[in-house]
Amino acid sequence: MFNESGDFMRDYFTKSRLHKINVENKRRISKHSKNRQSSEKVTANEISKVRAFPAVPSLKKSNGNGLVKREGTILSINKIWTLTILIIVIILLSRTVSFLNSYSLQKSYRTIVRNGLDYDYFRDMLLPEEIIGNINNGSLKNNEQQVERCSGYAAILTLLKQNGLIRGEEISVKKVSFFRDKLKDYTAFEELKDYYKILFADLQVFPLDRGEDKGIKFTFGDTWSELRNYGGNRRHEGTDIFPEENLVGKYRVISASDGVVERIGWLEKGGYRVGIRTPHGAYLYYAHLDSYAEELKLGDSVKAGDFLGFMGDSGYGTEGTKGMFPVHLHFGMYIDAVPGEISVNPYSTICYLETKQ
Repeated sequence: MFNESGDFMRDYFTKSRLHKINVENKRRISKHSKNRQSSEKVTANEISKVRAFPAVPSLKKSNGNGLVKREGTILSINKIWTLTILIIVIILLSRTVSFLNSYSLQKSYRTIVRNGLDYDYFRDMLLPEEIIGNINNGSLKNNEQQVERCSGYAAILTLLKQNGLIRGEEISVKKVSFFRDKLKDYTAFEELKDYYKILFADLQVFPLDRGEDKGIKFTFGDTWSELRNYGGNRRHEGTDIFPEENLVGKYRVISASDGVVERIGWLEKGGYRVGIRTPHGAYLYYAHLDSYAEELKLGDSVKAGDFLGFMGDSGYGTEGTKGMFPVHLHFGMYIDAVPGEISVNPYSTICYLETKQ
């Protein structure tokens, strides 16, 4: 009985200890399992984040310093490339424009040399009053540099315009410099310069006396090349200046320049006329006078402003014919050129002298 009882007790305690051990083991196993699962979850989450990071395309989110730095770098690179391309485009455009300008200038130069001087275009005298004034003022002030510069500009302008190579009256400094250098040995260029110096160098006053108070008014227009039919069809070669009143012997004609009386007397078409040769060689023609200044004769020297005679209406017939047209002064300008003596349109010159007076 004791043995059975002892064995029973021993078995009881043994089973109790084993139960406790099993419970403790299960608790430990359970705890370890939870820790392991937690660890595995964290690791998976971390791995998910690491794997997901490269796939995030948006640069708008600031997910740490690295992403912000990456965004700034990309933007800086784009700006640098854009600026570089823009600079290259500007350089290419600049070189293209420069090439085209150079080609255009060379083409214009070849056209001028090929066509030469058009004397009919030159005679029309389409120069602005400002250029005439610059040549005139430079000459009167003995400023040879100004005369040379302005007469050269006038010659370049004439050659360009007669060939339709320019619009307007202004030429860029670059073009002027180019043509001065290229045309310096070109005969027509030097010829034109000399013509302009001769025509404008000696002009000083308007060819009619306006009175002490400058109150007398005259009218005129550009009648150059208008049709005239006395003595056969022909073209008008001068500018007609008309007075306020159609009265002969009232309005004083005066010399527009210094010079010498080269011609005086009657012409069938011009009536009583005086021709003055200026110091530089232009011939200024005053026609349809009513009478001459006393003692004025061939070879006399005159000064700008000297009295030549009275405005009239003589001409269109034998000597002494008057009254065939209204009272006026016919003012003409002539120059000895390569083709011979030629007339030029004095209208712009008269406009300049009227303004100057």
